[in-house]
Amino acid sequence: MVKNFVRTCDVCHREVPFEAYRQRSAGPDGMDVLLVLLENQGNLDFELSETPDGSIAFDTCLNCYTRMPFNHSYALN
Repeated sequence: MVKNFVRTCDVCHREVPFEAYRQRSAGPDGMDVLLVLLENQGNLDFELSETPDGSIAFDTCLNCYTRMPFNHSYALN
């Protein structure tokens, strides 16, 4: 999420330095979407953005990016 020109992680809510920024997209019914929604239950300012193909885009730090589940097709490639 970008707020006041500061990018923060959608999962841990810390400021993300440029070198640690990773963007991730997932299907609307994916486990990673549920994880992010649970982490942001009480945050009224939180928004998810949907891409034209129907997937959800996340802004994450490198640490949270590596903890998120991957689809099997990503792991095989």
